[in-house]
Order: sequence, then structure tokens, then C-alpha cells
Amino acid sequence: MAQKYTILIVAALPVEIQELKRICKPYSIVGIKLRFLCSGVWNYKTLLSLQNFVLSEKPDFILNIGVCGVANATMDMDIFQVVRIKNISNMREALPPVYVDAYPLRSIACSETIIIHSSGMIGEEYVDMESYAVDMVSKKHSIAHMILKIPFDVVGTQSRSVSKTDIIDHIAKYDYSKTLIEIQSWCQKNIEELPDWQYYKKHFWLSVTETENFRKSYYKLRAFHYDFYDFFSENKHLSKKQFFQKVEEIS
Repeated sequence: MAQKYTILIVAALPVEIQELKRICKPYSIVGIKLRFLCSGVWNYKTLLSLQNFVLSEKPDFILNIGVCGVANATMDMDIFQVVRIKNISNMREALPPVYVDAYPLRSIACSETIIIHSSGMIGEEYVDMESYAVDMVSKKHSIAHMILKIPFDVVGTQSRSVSKTDIIDHIAKYDYSKTLIEIQSWCQKNIEELPDWQYYKKHFWLSVTETENFRKSYYKLRAFHYDFYDFFSENKHLSKKQFFQKVEEIS
């Protein structure tokens, strides 16, 4: 059975995550389990909520989608992927890796406070309030991630009269199914598919201790460049004692 990969979709606002659920849940892509998290606005809230989620249920991939502010109305207003983040509060820079190259690549400022004028964007054309935390938590837990931003309002002017309907309209402009399939493809190529331990436990009638030893056998065979699945197919007729002895002979 093919491995199912968990993709966590993160958005800062309840209206964003509700719309993303409405759009993405019907995709029903085989091999993908979607989870959703409303992280809250600002880096500190995102840091806490995302950290808590990851500690309880570590996903295979984190996908952050949300609207962002722009410096002025002449900016490109199409969706983009974040590849550099400038944290306004501490002037630190983060460089999210590009695991899936699906959209134009751009830089963004990340603020802890509402920006009321483009001069506060430290030379950046776009600004949000959670991308730095998403990148930080993802890297801390070694989780591949992708940050997508949808330009929405001009800072200091349109941001004063934001409506939920406008946010929904911006989120709903895009079909995210292709992105999810590309993420799934990346996971298949880069995330190790572990054996179904329960299957082998039943096959050999392994005890808890023997199951742990079987896991060690798996990694031992890999260390000696043996294909575990081929090795098992050739030796599954053996008793568990004989199987373990054969592994020892190799090492």
C-alpha cells in the first residue's frame, strides 16, 4: 500500500482557513491527508500554535497560504512563493528552501505590528505577519515547507477597510490542487517510506522486544546496502530465529 503523506495547510485568519478548507477538501487526492491550522495573526501566535501542532502531530509538509500587504497599487498582485523573509522586528533574514517551484519567487517583509506606511517595510514590496514563524518552526523540526502569499491590500490605505468577502475572493481565485500534487510528488521522492511494522509483526508473530529488534534489522540491512524488501521476500519462509540469524550473518 502506498504511503499517505500529511500536508498541513496553515493560514493566519479564520476566514482564510475556512475558505481553504472549502476549496481543498473536495480535491480528494489519493495518497494525501490534509490537515488545517488557523495559526492566528503575528509571528508569536503562529510560533506557538504551529509548534504545538507539530509536537502533537508532525506533518510531512507544511503549506502556508494567506493574503499579504503591498507597498503600492503598482505592484504585481498575483500569487507568489516566498524565498526570502526580512523580519522587521529584529532585522534578521530567513531563506525558505524551494522544494516545489510552482509560482514566481519573491521576497517579503514580516512585521509584528500593523504597517501603516510603506516606509515601514524596510525596502520590501510585500509584507505579512506570520511567514517568519512558519519558516522557523518548520526548520526547527526539519519539515519541508512552502509559503504562498496573495497580494491583497495597499498598506496604510486599503488595509483600513478590509472585508471578509474581499479576502475570500482573493483566496478563491486559485486552484491549489496542482500544488498539492506537486508536493505529494516531492514527498514520494524525498521522504522515506517506512515498512508496515504491523505486517511483519503478524508474519513472524513478534513480541514487543522482537519487533524492536526487527526494526534494528531493517536499518542494519540498509546500512549494508541491502534492499530490505528483496531480503524479506527471499527469506520470509524462515522462522523468525533463522531470519534474525541471517541478518547477523550479513553484518
